[in-house]
Amino acid sequence: MARYVLYKNRNWESLYPMDGIIRGAVVLFILLSVLLFIVYLFNKKESRIVVFDLAASFIMAGGFAVFSILQDTQSFRAYYFILIAFGFSVLIQMIKTAAVLLLKKDQKKNS
Repeated sequence: MARYVLYKNRNWESLYPMDGIIRGAVVLFILLSVLLFIVYLFNKKESRIVVFDLAASFIMAGGFAVFSILQDTQSFRAYYFILIAFGFSVLIQMIKTAAVLLLKKDQKKNS
């Protein structure tokens, strides 16, 4: 498995601009976090679920940014594989948070 990971790392580095893709993903996740926060401020939904989802999105986006900046393929062999999995989980969390922000009805209006 270690040979395959090293082979894929070299192959991806030769075929794609991996540093640019990773930095672009970090910028995208930060922009999406800011956008979610702006939507939260305009909706003023005070539900705990909304706040916890928003906090989880911020923490995961920050973790992705920190991991992508501090690690590389020299110190962590499965770096690209972990980034792909982590990136998809951050994206899914942000989609979930956006759905909760935009679709959840205000609890004060219903009661």
